[in-house]
Amino acid sequence: MFNHLTRAYSSKQRDDSSRYDESSSQVQKDDESMIEEEADTDYEAIERERQRAKMELNLKEYASRAMIIPSCSSWFDLDKIHEIEMQTLPEFFCAKFPHKNPSTYFNFRNSIIKMYRERPSAYLSATECRKKLPGDVCSIIRLHAFLE
Repeated sequence: MFNHLTRAYSSKQRDDSSRYDESSSQVQKDDESMIEEEADTDYEAIERERQRAKMELNLKEYASRAMIIPSCSSWFDLDKIHEIEMQTLPEFFCAKFPHKNPSTYFNFRNSIIKMYRERPSAYLSATECRKKLPGDVCSIIRLHAFLE
């Protein structure tokens, strides 16, 4: 009879300890998931801060490279050739020379503007333009002078 009680007590103890093990492992799992959630939240916060810093840097870089267009050149359009350009450089529009045509002018002009926009802080000389553009040297120098 005493033996029976001892067995019942030890079996109850085993049940309690297994319940304790289950509950402690559940608590441990909860703790781990909480830590993971906090780590995810920390990672997301760090990532948001990185994105914000990157955006600020891009904004500062853009502001430092922003182009101020003088009001006297409000007629200028990168996609079209204006009448002022045709009057100033008629050699490209008179159809006298086969290699000097509106298409060539348009390509030369946009190439020079692109070169300038790549490094606006540095002076873009006519010689630099002449070296990079294939064509009549005098025409390129006149175009550079007009755009300058």
